[in-house]
Amino acid sequence: MTHIILELIDYIRRPRLLVADQGSELQRFISIHILLLLALMASMFYMSFISVFIDLDSFQHQMDQEMEIIGPLGIFVAAVIIAPLMEEYFFRYGMRYHRSFLSSIVLALGFAIFVFIQKLTIIPAIIISAIVIAIFAFTKYRENRLSHSAKGIRISKVIHHKYFKYAFYFQAVVFGLAHMSNFILDADTTILILPLLIVPQLILGFILGFIRMKYSFMANLYLHAIYNGLLMTLAFMASDSGII
Repeated sequence: MTHIILELIDYIRRPRLLVADQGSELQRFISIHILLLLALMASMFYMSFISVFIDLDSFQHQMDQEMEIIGPLGIFVAAVIIAPLMEEYFFRYGMRYHRSFLSSIVLALGFAIFVFIQKLTIIPAIIISAIVIAIFAFTKYRENRLSHSAKGIRISKVIHHKYFKYAFYFQAVVFGLAHMSNFILDADTTILILPLLIVPQLILGFILGFIRMKYSFMANLYLHAIYNGLLMTLAFMASDSGII
């Protein structure tokens, strides 16, 4: 148990490209579930700790509003299936591949921005979306151009290797920050407190980044879905709401 946790800590300190783990299925299964347990324990412990200093009831969760629209079952499906699929693709899928490395960074940033601009009026949202799409299209075009020659492939590999650690931190931090949009502020709360509320997602982002590089995209998807599912189940039980 301690081995995989120490390996995670070492990787967060020194992010690097890894060859996908070729160990036994049983060992991978155990390691992934240890990391899942770590993420859940860190989340619950941190929120219990922070509740001593911050009145969490003053922060309305976006889920409360969405519950009235799509109901508990819709919320559960969105959190356990749709959100992990979208977030893992946008934030971590391209991290392993040098041919899509740069565009994956833009994709992650674009997704995070899109999450926030939904709350803007239509004109600013359209303008910002157009800028992000243009940057992504240009980056993808440049990557495709590089991939057409042996020299270009070497260049993309060098970029991937040289800047990977920065991209690893970037995806984890942006993944956490994107979840600030989960909360609805009222007149008595301050936006400066929001970063304290997304620490569990920040921790999860680092764990998922490690799993993406050490194991596979499907392992990422699995852990993210189970993590969300367990937290959603606890939330429903605490609020006495049935899923159906």
